Amino acid sequence: MNMKSVTVLKIAVIFCTVLLISLAAGAPWLTAWYGEYRHMTEKVVTAITVTFYLCFVPAFIALEAMFFLLRNIGKKHPFDR
Repeated sequence: MNMKSVTVLKIAVIFCTVLLISLAAGAPWLTAWYGEYRHMTEKVVTAITVTFYLCFVPAFIALEAMFFLLRNIGKKHPFDR
């Protein structure tokens, strides 16, 4: 894998991380809007919000691991810590 590909992928991972954090910050507003749009009860909206935050943690961990893997690939030692 050449260095340009690694750099582009690192930028994509950073972009996705920023997008994920932005979604986490706006999740209560987004789920409230969606619940109002779909005429859902407050319990359903709360369940959707909780589910989103439960999925946020593994997604963030996966993006972080991907960034460190790409960093190590750039150093030619992909499986070092």
